[in-house]
Amino acid sequence: MNNLKFKKNNFKTINIDSYSNNDKLVLNANIVKEPKKKSKSKVKKNDLNLNIECTIAQNCIDNTISWNNNSKTNRQNGKIRFNTELGRNENKLLTIKSRVQQDSIVHNDSTWYISGGSINGNQEELHIKSMYLYNNDQYLKIDGTAGKSQNDSLYIKAKNLDVAAILNLVNFKILEFGGNATGQGYITNLLAGPDVKGTFDVDSLQIDNCHMGNGFLNIGWENKSKSILLDCDINNGNDIISNVNGFLSQAQDTIHLAIDANELNAGFVNKMLKSFMSDIKGVGNGKAYVLGSWRKVNLVGAVKLNCSARIKPTNVTYFINGDTLYFHKNLIAINNIHAKDRRGNSGWLNGKVTHNNMANWVCDINVRAENLLAYDTNNFDSSPFYGTVYATGNANITANGNGIFLKAEAKSEPNTRFVYNASQSGSVRDNSFVKFIDSSKKDFNINISDEEIEKNQKDNINSRLNLDFMLDITEDAQIKVYTNLKSDDYLEIYGKGSINAIYDEKEGFSMKGNVDLDRGTYKITVQDIFTKEFSINKGGTLSFNGDPTEVGLNIRAKYLVPSASLNDLTTETSKRKSVKVNCLMDITGTLKSPNLSFDIELPDGNEEERELLASAATTPEQKNMQFIYLLGIGKFYTYDYNNMGTGDSQTSTAVESLISNTLSGQLNNMLGQIINNGNWNISGNFSTNERGWNSMEIEGMLEGRLLNNRLLINSNFGYRENPIANSNFIGDFELQWLLNKTGTVSLKAYSKTNDRYFSKTNLTTQGAGIIFRHDFNKWFWWRSTKKKKEKTEKQD
Repeated sequence: MNNLKFKKNNFKTINIDSYSNNDKLVLNANIVKEPKKKSKSKVKKNDLNLNIECTIAQNCIDNTISWNNNSKTNRQNGKIRFNTELGRNENKLLTIKSRVQQDSIVHNDSTWYISGGSINGNQEELHIKSMYLYNNDQYLKIDGTAGKSQNDSLYIKAKNLDVAAILNLVNFKILEFGGNATGQGYITNLLAGPDVKGTFDVDSLQIDNCHMGNGFLNIGWENKSKSILLDCDINNGNDIISNVNGFLSQAQDTIHLAIDANELNAGFVNKMLKSFMSDIKGVGNGKAYVLGSWRKVNLVGAVKLNCSARIKPTNVTYFINGDTLYFHKNLIAINNIHAKDRRGNSGWLNGKVTHNNMANWVCDINVRAENLLAYDTNNFDSSPFYGTVYATGNANITANGNGIFLKAEAKSEPNTRFVYNASQSGSVRDNSFVKFIDSSKKDFNINISDEEIEKNQKDNINSRLNLDFMLDITEDAQIKVYTNLKSDDYLEIYGKGSINAIYDEKEGFSMKGNVDLDRGTYKITVQDIFTKEFSINKGGTLSFNGDPTEVGLNIRAKYLVPSASLNDLTTETSKRKSVKVNCLMDITGTLKSPNLSFDIELPDGNEEERELLASAATTPEQKNMQFIYLLGIGKFYTYDYNNMGTGDSQTSTAVESLISNTLSGQLNNMLGQIINNGNWNISGNFSTNERGWNSMEIEGMLEGRLLNNRLLINSNFGYRENPIANSNFIGDFELQWLLNKTGTVSLKAYSKTNDRYFSKTNLTTQGAGIIFRHDFNKWFWWRSTKKKKEKTEKQD
């Protein structure tokens, strides 16, 4: 027979062959059964082949039963052989004497061995002796009598028996149990109406791969309802006991278990909520019930939680202490749950998690945050961004069969950091803004590729991640944009504004909004030779218009050369001092296609010194040359007519300056890695003048912000070898205290050295005062402000 269907089972073939030979009757049967098509297992299942060989001769029956699913994984095969002798006793009852041969079976890739045993008796009672099923240190032993009398009992003894294997035999799939059971049980009156009692110690009881503790299980059988009775105490390891009791009836398709949770491990729900939550650790207290049918169950009740859990799309772990979850049919209600992040900041959760009989979980949770950690990743992985976001505001997390969605409207708080890799998705092959070129060309070409790099996209929509952040950026938040990740070139800015950041694994990443810059850093590597960090001046803007590589730039950045000799700009023989020089760079256009212009200024220079610089850099080409020379080796460029006959000396001095400048760059990189704090900037400088290493200056600069960016610190300190000076110590400082949040009113104190490179007296100037700053576009602006105030008071 082919393609036979019986209930929900499909049989490809059923072959039966029977013949007699020399007073022997031989019966052979082969059955091929198809696996169930509705199985959710990802392991491909093969057909099950069942073979039965039976030989009958002279009241003796030789049986061999074998099966094989012909699978390389999850193997199911084995063979059982037994010889049975038939007869009748004095009461004319049919008797059997059966001997089971030693053999083995494989179940779920585990090999079990059958010991030789015997079964003797009649239809009134069967005597079973020394039947063993064992696998390494696990075994199941059956001895005794199966009969109709209350005095007939089978003794069952188990050692380290796998709980999962037992539940697989009864096809219980709702939860995955684990552990090793050791104990004993009795089955009395088996042939009339069995009574089952057993006690077992379960070592390392597990539910869905979560360790629950050690269990003490009492098991029984209620014959009328055909139900398994359970009463299990679970010790969590600290002598705190939780209890599970109730019954399971496969015949009536009913499950009823009562759970009295007392510090019960809550980690077993990790598997259920794995689509949007993970690393659930902690305990629960309360009463709950598992109710339903053999295949469809529900959890109802109330459980007070002390636990932590990580939200997958944001990678943030939250801590819940003492709040209650309410379980209803196909629903978990979340009512004003108080959650804290790793710093103790607070948020409140409201919403629900729905399911369909403990499957097809859907999450819809609203979060109200107060300076709460809302996003926390520390590397790019497969996405073009990462960061740490502390926020005050509201968010919604939705997870369903279409993916995970996170939408938030919030204001950034201190310690917020967002990092974006523009060199990955913006596809800038070479994002170096500054390049050395042949001076004869007299221009600066920016070579930026338009080639696009495809984002990795996942074909399975169930793993889709969607983020939609509407952020009110404050000056406490750091935004870092890598222009070249390979060479560690980046823009790091602080400012205020509004940004809408949207990420979709299929559509990509986009940002819209504007940021008014307060401060920042632009780090570049010039032609893979040396690295420089420019400070970004206050007042610039970034304009995001969708594609983050098309961000509009309006930035002025400066690089401070702490000491450059003015003697390089003149042919005069008089001794001129070394001065501080700011190399200024204006950046406009977009991140993908920037426009650059360069300038130079002397922040502490007098009018005569500024005129000297202006005379040496009258054309854009000369200004660019001075900019590159100062940036590269920390000296002014000396034109050939100023140094006739001193080429070797100039070359030697330039090399010394290049070496000292390189050492300064390495020192600054090392200090930046040690500090690694956006509120502090420490840099150092080695420099030489025309006397080379015989006149070495070592200088450090410290910039910092304290007390919520209200106290600003700016100082210089160091040492230099100058025989014409009375002191070799360098020490200046400037302190500014912002009296209001906008910084328009502040107190300032300073101490500066007068002409410290030239003067023999090292005179200093100290001062203190109050600063008031106001931007206006018409005279008598205070009058209009007064009128507006009076109008507002009248309306109130």
